[in-house]
Amino acid sequence: MKKYIIFTFIFLMGGLNMAFAQKRSGGGKIEALKKAYITDKLNLTEAEANAFWPVYDEHEKRIKAIKENFRTTYSPRKFKEMSDQEIETALYAKIDMEQTILDERKVFLTALRGKLPIKKIARLERVHKSFKREMLRKMRKHRGKNKDERRKKRFEEGGQN
Repeated sequence: MKKYIIFTFIFLMGGLNMAFAQKRSGGGKIEALKKAYITDKLNLTEAEANAFWPVYDEHEKRIKAIKENFRTTYSPRKFKEMSDQEIETALYAKIDMEQTILDERKVFLTALRGKLPIKKIARLERVHKSFKREMLRKMRKHRGKNKDERRKKRFEEGGQN
């Protein structure tokens, strides 16, 4: 049971990235916002942006594929049917996946050298995290607003809060 809880926690932490998955209808809009945000915060020139975005998009595609592969192989819904040995294997597979992602990040950083100044490359991760925080904040605010509107509508219709 302890292994199940640990793995679920690790999996959920990685699942935050799924919040930005483009399977939702607004995925293209989020992607456009992300590009505008990163371009603005890094102060990319047109030439830098033209060199940067194809490399970035390819990197994101590879990261997404790595994570998707792991999720399809080790779905947390399967844990109830898995033996302790299989769960242990899944835990080590998660570590291997994270190492693969780190290796991909090294390739990405190497590919960016010469395309962007090193200071902009160094700021990229912080800007990326800042974008995610901003999007989560907006999503929470929007959910709260919708929740209040639903409550108000039920109240006006004579329903209960």
